[in-house]
Amino acid sequence: MGDAQFAQTNFAGALENYRAVLDGLKLSPDAGASLGDPALYQILRASLALTNAAAAGEAFAQIYQKHPGDGLVPGSALLYGESLASPGDARTLFNQLSSQLSGSPLRPQVALAAARTYEREQNWPAAVTNYESWLKDYPTNTLSPQVSYALAQANFQAGSETNAYEQFTNFIAQFPADTNATLAQWWVADHFFRAGDFVNAERNYKSVFEKWPASDLAYPAHMMAGRAAVARLDYTGAIRDYFTKLEPDTNCPIDLRVQATFAHGDALMRSDPTATNNPLANFQAATDVFGQVYQTYPTNEWGALALFYIGECAVQLGDYDAATNAFAEVFNSPAVDAAAHSQAQIGLGVALEKKAALVKGDDQRALLKQALDNYLAVFDTRFETNSDPFWVKKAGLQALPLAGQIGAADDLNRFITDLETLFPQLKELLEKKRGALLADKK
Repeated sequence: MGDAQFAQTNFAGALENYRAVLDGLKLSPDAGASLGDPALYQILRASLALTNAAAAGEAFAQIYQKHPGDGLVPGSALLYGESLASPGDARTLFNQLSSQLSGSPLRPQVALAAARTYEREQNWPAAVTNYESWLKDYPTNTLSPQVSYALAQANFQAGSETNAYEQFTNFIAQFPADTNATLAQWWVADHFFRAGDFVNAERNYKSVFEKWPASDLAYPAHMMAGRAAVARLDYTGAIRDYFTKLEPDTNCPIDLRVQATFAHGDALMRSDPTATNNPLANFQAATDVFGQVYQTYPTNEWGALALFYIGECAVQLGDYDAATNAFAEVFNSPAVDAAAHSQAQIGLGVALEKKAALVKGDDQRALLKQALDNYLAVFDTRFETNSDPFWVKKAGLQALPLAGQIGAADDLNRFITDLETLFPQLKELLEKKRGALLADKK
């Protein structure tokens, strides 16, 4: 009954039945060992599953008292030790157990558990030392691939990226069928990406999905290979070889497919024009790509983000009415967070400024005033708890020349003072702008 309940994850019910076995056990010593010992072990497992540390500790103490040097102790100690909140206490238990297991096939497993306690403490140099010692002591043990991978990770965490790179590449060569081989290949790709070597980053991300096409990392590796191609300015290759491969693939997770679509549109926006008679054709093509996202997800965050990029493209295409409409819809959307709201409102201000450049007189002044009001609305979010400092700063700097152009001198002075208070690192720059703007007003 207890085992059946344990299999159903009814750990409380299982614990009750295992305890009933011990309470009712009035058999011979041999029968007691055949039933009592497994019941104690299952009590330990059920207690750990229920995160009942006191009950687990009591069960382990009984097991250790009955079998101080053999029997259930090694397996029980591994279970119990790995559950202890204090890595130091766990390490003491494992080291004590290891000294009692000379020649036992469980000793390498206990030694590995002791080494892992340094990881839990994030004491990476000690973890490296202990993993290295383990590999010297047990070079042919079946756990050696697991320890080799852990050693490489520990070296990386310890700041020894050169050693980690060598160990990860050796791991891939020695254990290509190991479950961690894909992660090791991904780490190597990330290593090159961090270093700005995007050619080798792309090559290694490709290796992930070419060597392990059924891996959970295969589709993310496609995406990262595309990002590496973009980083080395091969926009056409990124679109052709990666992004458009992911977008129609219904086996690919939907969020990754949408990311690929956004990356496709972004790459088009970055690309050099291919048609000499229409230098803005890429922005129109990007608009079409983002439009697909908006049509599919008109009411959620993806749709709002697509609208933002549609607005960006419209600015480049000189369609400022379309741009202002898109940006206005984004910052009025309940689906976006505060940062996206601010970014869209700044985009609206920029579009209004560009539109103002096409007219004169009162019409121009009215459009500039609208642009300034949008910048100031974002700047004033500095008083809100969820404001985004980056966009507050951006809005302030966008508003500054307009404040000097259409505002009074006193208003301009107060605005610059607010900027200096908020961003003291810009004080020297702002003082120069103050002088230049006030001179222009004279």
